[in-house]
Amino acid sequence: MNRRFLTLLSFIITLLVLGQQANGADSASTITTITLKSTVRLSPDHASVTMADIATITGPQADVVKALPINTDKPIAVGQWSAITSESIRTAIEDSPTINAGSVMLVGSDISLTRKRETTTHNTSTPKHLQPAQKSEPTIQDLLERWIYARKWLNSTPESTRITFGNSSRDQRLLNMTATNRQVIITEIGRSKKISCQITILEGDVLIIESNIRFDVLVERQVRIATKQIRRNELVDQERSTIETRWLSPMTSIADPTDSLAKACKKTIDPGSILLSSMLEQPILIKRGKIVSARSLSGTVSVTMSVRALSDGRLGEIIELESRDRSQRFSAKVAGIGRVIIIQKNTK
Repeated sequence: MNRRFLTLLSFIITLLVLGQQANGADSASTITTITLKSTVRLSPDHASVTMADIATITGPQADVVKALPINTDKPIAVGQWSAITSESIRTAIEDSPTINAGSVMLVGSDISLTRKRETTTHNTSTPKHLQPAQKSEPTIQDLLERWIYARKWLNSTPESTRITFGNSSRDQRLLNMTATNRQVIITEIGRSKKISCQITILEGDVLIIESNIRFDVLVERQVRIATKQIRRNELVDQERSTIETRWLSPMTSIADPTDSLAKACKKTIDPGSILLSSMLEQPILIKRGKIVSARSLSGTVSVTMSVRALSDGRLGEIIELESRDRSQRFSAKVAGIGRVIIIQKNTK
């Protein structure tokens, strides 16, 4: 048996013991609980990352767990986000020779990390109007972030939004400039995978700078994921799909996680795929050539008759039908499976 299986087995046995002694304080005290933070912002001088930085830890092994070093997928930099997955944290705990992983409970999901901006001083070699803001002054980046959060198309909050700016010296110089006593005009000039804006800065009547900047925006969104293959024309159901949280571009046109149920797939959707609005359509409720129930409304009088559909129809669509003896034709709105409401009698 490998080490991971033994660790899992030990953890399950621990949980069973806890279930049998739910009222015993001694049993509960053997578990070390690690509650992961969702977002972490490190100070500029913070070097290595440990468990104490990214989680709240309680229990008998708390001190040992807090000191455990954690690796990130890339260096943690200002204006960028690094990720630490819960799976990598679990692996680090299991691989540690000083931690009993079988008595550790991990709570939470993936973590996002970034680094706070450094406090800067005036650079006498840089023109005054281009010098970075002081610590207490709002910067162009502060104003740009507020502008982003105010966009209706974003439909998000600062806590559920990740903004990543470029690392070029030109972009960083622009973002770090002070906005105090200046008029800053932000104009959107493009929106695709990246957002493009023009930044115009005026000091009185003097144009200080006019520059374009591009950046990435990701939003935490609820999406429906296919867990099994769903073939073309089949309906989306809960047995072959589930709802998960993903970080996506706000421009990604996802299907509504709830409304997508019972909709038909335009193409085969493989397991693990996010359901997009372009993949789905209303199912066909009326099939061409089938006999359906048609209701004709005239004032307070309602007449129901059987008619033949001359085309396929989806909910709310207007289709053509004819009487069973083919002597009359009608225009009707699809109201349900095998049901239509006649809105106009056509001459044949």
